[in-house]
Amino acid sequence: WRDGLPKLDRIEFRPIASQQTRFSSVRSGDIDIFQATGADAISDAEENDLQHVVAVEDDETSSGSHTILFNTEVEPLDDVRVRQALRAAIDREAVVNLAWGEDAPVAVSPLGAGDPAVAEADWGEYDPELAKEILAEVGDIGPLTLVHYAGDELRERTAQLVAEQWRAVGVETNVEAMDSTAVISSVGAGDFTTAVYVILPVRDR
Repeated sequence: WRDGLPKLDRIEFRPIASQQTRFSSVRSGDIDIFQATGADAISDAEENDLQHVVAVEDDETSSGSHTILFNTEVEPLDDVRVRQALRAAIDREAVVNLAWGEDAPVAVSPLGAGDPAVAEADWGEYDPELAKEILAEVGDIGPLTLVHYAGDELRERTAQLVAEQWRAVGVETNVEAMDSTAVISSVGAGDFTTAVYVILPVRDR
């Protein structure tokens, strides 16, 4: 569909939830190419001598991000103080280092740094003591449910660490794995509380 590029008669897209299964499939020759995310994927590719291309989330290429969504239309997240407390309780750098590796940048916006519409937001500092102070003022907010894509090791890792950080300031958090289609549908319908979500770039490069 672009002049000068190779023509393929057919491309078969095959959803494979597990990254480990994707690696096994490409090694066996069952598939030809796949997308993987995170520092573990790079080391696995190198260890298995697989040809790979690393896309670095920098100012030139990044127009998407991974984020924690809050549903501000439902209790208790309709209270800005609760959102501020949960934000202060998240060590964003620790989450990125665990899930994506030390070379990955911490997002400055729900949009990636390379998106022309990006505006850097002031997320505040990681401050669990401030989170506790705010929550003491608010009172008991009950358990939260944090959903993530089932079969996605990186988002599961992200969800588990964020839940640990929220529990550390006194917010009980249940982590729930859902099919990716169900996560997208729930977010679109507003039928969720919090979610580990990916905002994908939409520009054709």
